[in-house]
Amino acid sequence: DTIRFKIGLAYLKMGKYDSASTSFSQIGVNSYFYNSAKIEFFKSQFFLGNFDILDRSNENYLPVKQLNSFAYLFDYKPLPSKNIFLSPFEGNNKVAVSDFYERKSNPPYKNELTAILLSVIIPGAGKIYTKDYSDGIIAFLVTSLMGYISYTDFKAAHNFRGWLFAGLTAFFYGGNIYGSAASAQIYNAHINFKLNSDMKLFLEDKDYFVPDYEFCK
Repeated sequence: DTIRFKIGLAYLKMGKYDSASTSFSQIGVNSYFYNSAKIEFFKSQFFLGNFDILDRSNENYLPVKQLNSFAYLFDYKPLPSKNIFLSPFEGNNKVAVSDFYERKSNPPYKNELTAILLSVIIPGAGKIYTKDYSDGIIAFLVTSLMGYISYTDFKAAHNFRGWLFAGLTAFFYGGNIYGSAASAQIYNAHINFKLNSDMKLFLEDKDYFVPDYEFCK
């Protein structure tokens, strides 16, 4: 059983989660490693994204309960109430996971419609709203410059150049509006990516809440 358990751990390290699950499930109830194998089995199911198995589990293992709660942060199901979600955690882990809960339930997204309306009123304002400052300033300067050149050409009776730069002004103005909506989408995608990245680093640092093993030599 010691060998089988270590083989399961090796499969986990190799990313062969199905094989790891099989190895851990073969360890019998009378084995010294039974409880640890059950925990590692559910950990491998977490890696596989089989969150239903964790949710249906009646096992009274704290790491399994913690992984089950954490699974909700990966869009498994709608988040439960914060008290229920945090119940398996304590100490510093509870503080950190509480922060993840808040970031998931109240993400600081940028509204696409707001970005569009701001850029309609002032070219580039939508991108500045989404913290894309350099593109926002460039959009404002280019659109304003094209519009100014068009205005001066019409004023000087250079109608062809006036219409040419008027068309360019409309092109950059429309692009600025579309770009602001896209910038809001990119900003929101970055918020999601950063949250998932931070959660993954946290889980790896905590070894997915599973304690270290001390094997007899």
